[in-house]
Amino acid sequence: MLTSFFIITFFLSCKQSKPFNEQGWATKDDIGGYPEREAMVDDLVSNHLKGAHCNKVIAMLGRPDELQGAVLCYNIITDYGTDIDPVYTRNLEVYFKDSIVNAIHIVEKP
Repeated sequence: MLTSFFIITFFLSCKQSKPFNEQGWATKDDIGGYPEREAMVDDLVSNHLKGAHCNKVIAMLGRPDELQGAVLCYNIITDYGTDIDPVYTRNLEVYFKDSIVNAIHIVEKP
């Protein structure tokens, strides 16, 4: 019985991963979140962004949620808890030098 509990807990705690696709990345749920992004972000970072031109990144990911100079910011997760103010956010930040991706960060804010 205890072994079953640990096996179930292990599988529930594993992060689901799926290949990046533009349609899934752009899909919003009823409350304005992006339910597909968390599962796609590892593939996106590993296989699609490195060395890409700014125009290609915007064509793939769409308009950024925030623009900070030469940094495009895309929301991955926003958790509001039981309030209207976010209690946790996870964002993808794509940095450019001469219009080419030169750094990628996943930024979490509690």
